[in-house]
Amino acid sequence: SKLISQGLVYDPDSIRLSAAEIILAVRTGDWAKAEDTFSGIWEDISPVLTVKTIRSLSDNRRISIPDGTLLAAAEAAVELYRWDDANRLIDYVVRSHPAQPLALLRQLATMVRAAEWYFTGSKIGAITHLPDETVVSEDAALRFEQALEELKKLSQSSEIERWKIRGNAVFHPTLGAVRDFTSRALAAEDSAALVMVLNRIGNREGAQQVGEQY
Repeated sequence: SKLISQGLVYDPDSIRLSAAEIILAVRTGDWAKAEDTFSGIWEDISPVLTVKTIRSLSDNRRISIPDGTLLAAAEAAVELYRWDDANRLIDYVVRSHPAQPLALLRQLATMVRAAEWYFTGSKIGAITHLPDETVVSEDAALRFEQALEELKKLSQSSEIERWKIRGNAVFHPTLGAVRDFTSRALAAEDSAALVMVLNRIGNREGAQQVGEQY
């Protein structure tokens, strides 16, 4: 947090640093700060979705925004459950560079996380930033499979397997999908996905055990 703040003092217009600040604020519970910061960078980023340049607030020069910066902003949008904003950013990068592995990975992960949040948010009665039911439709599942196959042609990243497992769990909740989680070490977020699929297939006891373990 201190390093991010120092970086923003040096370059207050840095979108990537602001995106990191947003993610940190969300994970420490400061949602108001995260929303405010995102609104600030969105004012700079949104014009880029039609023209890939922005005007620097510091010296009035026109500068380009790297794809990695747009993807960092998309990740911040996902943390805030701003699914439409995240998808607009990711789709822009994918249209510009269809064979960009990181963009395709972000696209895959965002599909999965939106679907997971649809089920979680619906269950707890969330209204704000709840995606519509199309994120868990058969078409969404098909798009996930297509994106997965395309990404596997371009990269051997271990992250692909992670999102494959979570995607199968949310789009095709079966005992087989549960078994797939045993093939890798689970991060906290992955364990939450496992709890979800266990609940959806009716294994409440198993879900409780995983929840207690993690």
